[in-house]
Amino acid sequence: MQEGDADGTDLFPAAPDDRNGLVAVRTVQRYLSPRSQQVVVPTLSDVPPQELSPTALCDDLRRALKAADQLSLVYQPRIDLRTGRCIAAEALLRWRHPVLGPMNPGQFIPVVERDPLIGQLTDWVLDSAMTFAARLAADGHPVRISANVSPTNLTVGYFVGRLVELLRAHSLGAESLELEFTEGALIGDDRRTRQQLNQIRRIGISVAIDDFGAGFSNLGYLKDIPADVIKIDRSLVSGIDADHASGVIVRWLIGLAHELGLRVVAEGIETEAVLGQLTEWHCDEAQGYLVGRPMPAADLLARIEAPPAPSAAADEPLD
Repeated sequence: MQEGDADGTDLFPAAPDDRNGLVAVRTVQRYLSPRSQQVVVPTLSDVPPQELSPTALCDDLRRALKAADQLSLVYQPRIDLRTGRCIAAEALLRWRHPVLGPMNPGQFIPVVERDPLIGQLTDWVLDSAMTFAARLAADGHPVRISANVSPTNLTVGYFVGRLVELLRAHSLGAESLELEFTEGALIGDDRRTRQQLNQIRRIGISVAIDDFGAGFSNLGYLKDIPADVIKIDRSLVSGIDADHASGVIVRWLIGLAHELGLRVVAEGIETEAVLGQLTEWHCDEAQGYLVGRPMPAADLLARIEAPPAPSAAADEPLD
């Protein structure tokens, strides 16, 4: 922090492209933990989640859940590599904080996960995602919507019941919804978690293992975790056209998953070369900037309703 006037109107140095300009230190300090207030940071976007104040963020998020203009979902398409059609889309949360500006979910989700508020936030995300999924279904588009869910929700007994309530409220078939859980969250011998996942699958909702291969090497758990889909992490996928070892691993994972009856989604597709290689290896779906960037619901709907492209890859240019 810069030293400033004694009256407490010290200024926090914002990033050059920050349209909010400089904000008062007293305002900024509300969002920093006591330890991080003593550390020089160039902008709040550089502060890791553990340095943010849980109280301030959770208080603001409670207000955001009641507001109409702070929280929103964007959707990143997933295509079937056999047809090139969009058959699924991942719902991604965005928070336009009134003081801090656009916040990366990676900043506030780890903080909120430690608070009971995560249940309310999950409910908001699922309700919003199902609203769009119901619209797609009503328009005759069999596009599955996936949503990221904190494993914290699996520790409460009412989560599956709430899913059923939301499906009924939106007159939505369970096959239109997919829930994504990170690989790390599902590793371990947690009987209650597995029971909840089994119940979710029994009502017809797909379960996906997100960020697969991002840092865990014990593949034995795959035979035990109740799941339908694995999403291979971009850290493995992005280099398969140039790195032989990465290619061998990804090709083997695709084959292993298929042997276990799992569908495979490759994440982080940015080049035609990678897309072509995955198609050759019979990967089921692809997601990434080459396929499509996250977009508002209206833009995704327009894309789905447009005539299919002649090739499997979408022709959206990379910025």
